[in-house]
Amino acid sequence: MCTEEDLKRYRYLTIYKSDYEVKKGKGLFRPSTKQEYKDPIAESFKHYLEIEDPDIEPPIEDGDLYLEKVKSRSPKISKMYLDKPLDHCTIKKSRLYQGKTVYQVDYCDVEEDMRRKILEAENRKVQLPDDWVIPLTTQKYDFRDPLVLSSHAYDPTPQIRPPNNLDPNGTTGQAGRNGVR
Repeated sequence: MCTEEDLKRYRYLTIYKSDYEVKKGKGLFRPSTKQEYKDPIAESFKHYLEIEDPDIEPPIEDGDLYLEKVKSRSPKISKMYLDKPLDHCTIKKSRLYQGKTVYQVDYCDVEEDMRRKILEAENRKVQLPDDWVIPLTTQKYDFRDPLVLSSHAYDPTPQIRPPNNLDPNGTTGQAGRNGVR
């Protein structure tokens, strides 16, 4: 079965696991560092300083008290940049724009829109007298039940058989010349 040529050819073939020692490579180095925040995307939207909030719990701090802490820790920086107290009105206005799109911030007047909405809400409040009779709505008054108008209103429409265009004479589904189908 095996010829001499086959034996010459197979003499140079090897089986890797039996002819050679198995070499194991070193594992890849995967540096692992812990994240600073549990949710890094939402972390930027958290507020740790509050203005005029009576119920403050840690890690949130009152803005004025935190300003005093910073002034006591670094007096040189506080003389240069923090000589004025916090402007609460400006901080509240900046909070108005949080979560808004660029279009809403740059092109829409948010404060004017809020003032307009408040005025509309105040103008919309109308007090009706106590003896006021609310009339029937037009939909309830004008609605007519189709079954009252016709007893066959909800009957399905009859199915019409379309003509067969595969019929060579074209007579299927319609009356012929003599009235015979």
